[in-house]
This record gives sequence, C-alpha cells and structure tokens, in this order.
Amino acid sequence: MNLNIKHDKSTDDFFNLEKQRMLNEINDLKEKIANYKAKYEMSFKEFEIMVQDADEETVNWEEYFDWKSLLNKRRILEREVRSIDNRGKMPVDEN
Repeated sequence: MNLNIKHDKSTDDFFNLEKQRMLNEINDLKEKIANYKAKYEMSFKEFEIMVQDADEETVNWEEYFDWKSLLNKRRILEREVRSIDNRGKMPVDEN
C-alpha cells in the first residue's frame, strides 16, 4: 500500500528543476562513457578484465578509474532520479 503525500507547487518546482539538472548530468556522463567505449572498442566490463590480465606498466590507471567513477556517478544519479519520481509514494507497514 502506498501513502500519497501532497506537495505544494514550489516543492514540485524544486524537484522538477533538480531532476532536470540530474538528467542533464546523466546525459553528459553517458557521452563521456561512450567516448571510452569508442576509444577502447569495448565495454567497461571487458576493459576491466583486460586491465586485470595486463602488465601493471601498460595499464592506463587514470582512465580506468575515471571510467569506473563515471559509471558509478551515473548509477547514483539514476537512483536519485528514480527517488524523485517515487517521492510521495511511501510504503505503509501494515503490521
């Protein structure tokens, strides 16, 4: 069961602006992630496996950690957007 909470217009406006800001940032992150995919011609998972099997000296650790952080940041922002979309829908414990 969900309990719907009413929000006033200024609160809705704030959340809509914040959501739009996050969506813009997600799009920027996706573009940067796509650049890494194109550069290495593989997914991050494939890149990570390659890094694990590679010589320490041949790995570009800066790009590895940058790519990984881009993916993590995107995941976090996507979760926050879902949270905004689901606000006001609080589950009620029926016990």
